[in-house]
Amino acid sequence: MVGLTYVLSTLDPTLWLNAGTLRPARAILPAGSVVNSAPGAAIGMRSLTCAMTQIVTVGAFAQALPDLIPAAAPGGNAIMNIKTTARNGRPVMASIGPVGGGGGAMPFADGSDGAGGATGFLRNTPIEITEPEVPIRFLRYGLAPDTGAPGRWRGGLSAVMAFQVSAPETVITARNRNRSVMGAWGLRGAGEACISRFVKNPDTDQAVELGNTDLVHCAPGDVICVTGPGAGGWGDPFTRPAALVAQDVRRGAVSPGAAARDYGVAIRDGRVDDTATAALRSAPRPEPQPYAFSPGRRAFEQVWTAERYAHLTAFLAAQPVGWRFFLKHRVFAAVAAGETDMPALFTRLRATYAL
Repeated sequence: MVGLTYVLSTLDPTLWLNAGTLRPARAILPAGSVVNSAPGAAIGMRSLTCAMTQIVTVGAFAQALPDLIPAAAPGGNAIMNIKTTARNGRPVMASIGPVGGGGGAMPFADGSDGAGGATGFLRNTPIEITEPEVPIRFLRYGLAPDTGAPGRWRGGLSAVMAFQVSAPETVITARNRNRSVMGAWGLRGAGEACISRFVKNPDTDQAVELGNTDLVHCAPGDVICVTGPGAGGWGDPFTRPAALVAQDVRRGAVSPGAAARDYGVAIRDGRVDDTATAALRSAPRPEPQPYAFSPGRRAFEQVWTAERYAHLTAFLAAQPVGWRFFLKHRVFAAVAAGETDMPALFTRLRATYAL
């Protein structure tokens, strides 16, 4: 219902939000599903699940009202927490701020940078407070260039945070981080958004891409860098005024290379090269699509078709709650290894574990 509230507010900003606003609607939440879980089910990431249901609701309305609804926001922020020890032996537990993406582009404006969508209300802990209390040193905290999806209106930029650990046995968590595989979708010919990144010791020969890991053990000198996922764009990026693209380049929001590749705008010495831009924008390119889905999503859906996922859902729904997570990962591993006969796979799993 929160997603519906966002949609109604978008369609009519003068609407009074009260109990009557949602009275005509009802939510159908099947028992045992992720939105109406049974006792014993994992609920630790419930806020991220809520955010994604809101984005799904917005996406459903976008199919009917594509000229009025914004593109997808990322849907989650990494809540960065640290457990470490000060030099005097004092244990330290601290939250050092959310790191997320911007807002989805609107049909008339760029998305907000650094925070947006359902999580735009979150506030950070200032570096000036954190560093005196926590034995870490911030190396970077700001906006990451080229993270807003290209469009006639650009998706909001992601936040990026990098810091260095100075105590042994330090543990970092990045809870609630979203879109490490599938980027937010763009609308009306725009581009899809970038995924989030979580890296230990970036730009070194010891660099480790942590993927969707949310707990990391660190030693003194280790560097952690987390970049939020991008937000979707709106409209064909080749129709974005070249002057706005040049402004983005001057601001550091878009690199010159991305300006040429994603927007068809050539920047020379900080200015638009009109001749080169005309050539780039007139060159053949793929037809813009109503929705832009990320490579990660397209690859996933090639393997996990709607039919195959329906079989998996039915199989898991019939199992005890405490077994579902375990069995799901067994199924995913088997499919990744080449299994194609889902009914036979389910039969083997039932026999193996006496289900």
